Amino acid sequence: MPELSTEANVGRIFILIGFIVGFIGSIAMIIMGAAMKSLVPNLTSFFGVFYVILGVVMLVGSVIGVFAFRAASNHEFRNAAILGIVSSIIPPLNIFTLVGGILCLTSREAKERR
Repeated sequence: MPELSTEANVGRIFILIGFIVGFIGSIAMIIMGAAMKSLVPNLTSFFGVFYVILGVVMLVGSVIGVFAFRAASNHEFRNAAILGIVSSIIPPLNIFTLVGGILCLTSREAKERR
């Protein structure tokens, strides 16, 4: 099997970093929202619900990031790029996954037809 290009390797690493950061951030947002809702129910219940909803949306983006990393590990860099870019634009913007998706899209392996 030929060696992968630098763009493909760096793109795969950036997608992995973006997934890890997004997953940790989403869990932190869910915990913070649940704590805000339970500690002071009158004033911060709106913000607690907002943080929980934002954490769940971030978790969905992280799950798509897992699929992007899996596609990149299977040398399907065009699919990994599409999934990485979709995962990055789910709020809030994940720059690591966006850069990884763009690098996978511009790699030599993505341009080759299967």
